[in-house]
Amino acid sequence: SSGTGAVTVRNTVATNLGAIGAVGAGATSLEVFTTNAAETQSGAAVVAGETTIAAGTGAVTLNNASNQFTGAVNSTGSGAVTVRNDIATVLGAIGTDAGPAASLSVTTSNDNVSQSSTAYVTGATTVAAGTGNVLLTNTGNKFTGAINSTGTGAVSLRTATAVNLGAIGSSGNAASSLTGRSASGGITQSAAAIVAGTTSLRDDSGSAISVNNAGNQLSGAITTAGTGAVTIANDEDTTQGQLGKATGKASLTEKTNNKHVRQRGAGEEN
Repeated sequence: SSGTGAVTVRNTVATNLGAIGAVGAGATSLEVFTTNAAETQSGAAVVAGETTIAAGTGAVTLNNASNQFTGAVNSTGSGAVTVRNDIATVLGAIGTDAGPAASLSVTTSNDNVSQSSTAYVTGATTVAAGTGNVLLTNTGNKFTGAINSTGTGAVSLRTATAVNLGAIGSSGNAASSLTGRSASGGITQSAAAIVAGTTSLRDDSGSAISVNNAGNQLSGAITTAGTGAVTIANDEDTTQGQLGKATGKASLTEKTNNKHVRQRGAGEEN
């Protein structure tokens, strides 16, 4: 569709989107409905407003490098969701509580990734935003699988359930900062976090905070908030910010590879 009007497509089989809109003349909005069938692309989509894909159990693959989704990108089905965008990306509703997306992958060209609605994802979530910030901070988020961020921007995560940190940053490409908050279930790791700035972790339910991967490189001050046990592993000098709450009783375990541990602020282990 080469025009600037709204585009709606309904298909009972797998759908392959060609070019939608054009640079400087984006489609007003894009809606695609399939009957449990995959949705893919063979051309770029340029959309000024919201994009909504309802593919049921089908995978949603919007991975053209020239895509420009200005409005929120929504996917209501339970299949894997892949989004690539040449500008800042706003995630709308991804999956549902009863039918979470199988996985979520988002790639931008050094642009921010943020949210305007909740994401429900049962498998891994991977965001590659280059120097852009990753802001998955909707309070209703339910990321069951690991959350990975490969870029060097700030990473901020918030969930209604437990947080499983996957790979955050990488060797030579550290995330500028890391903030994680769980409403219930605690914070754990399944891969190393490499962070140049501060790391701030919070659990609101009294569950444990455990960032104990031996490959962690947490260069800035580490702070935690919550009443659960705190475990930290770090492969370089460790700077403690405030740990825990004065009103709570927990434990603190720290492991370094023959490196210094120092305090900055109030350490409140009780």
